[in-house]
Amino acid sequence: MITNNINYMALFGSLVFNLFFFSGIAFTIITLVFSMWFTVATFILSPFLLMYVNLSGNQPFDWFNTTAAIFLFPTGLLLIRYSKKLTLYLITFFKKYYKFNMKTIKQGSI
Repeated sequence: MITNNINYMALFGSLVFNLFFFSGIAFTIITLVFSMWFTVATFILSPFLLMYVNLSGNQPFDWFNTTAAIFLFPTGLLLIRYSKKLTLYLITFFKKYYKFNMKTIKQGSI
């Protein structure tokens, strides 16, 4: 015979809390991480995009844009390290949060 060790009150409380509160926070954090990676990619691609628009004739050469692209490229390369650390930290946090919820539901107490 299989015993069922699920605490249904903890399951209901966890579902309500995660649905109403944590889902909004998690969605915001995930969106910010994706926008951070998009910004890093844009910083790294900026000199190549500038070279393309200058050579294709879509935009005349401008020293300000060239200087900005030159400074954005190494900034993007430096931001990769911090973006990777933050992304890995958030992935570990969400995994631990999931395991905590599963443990709470199965045991019934923290």
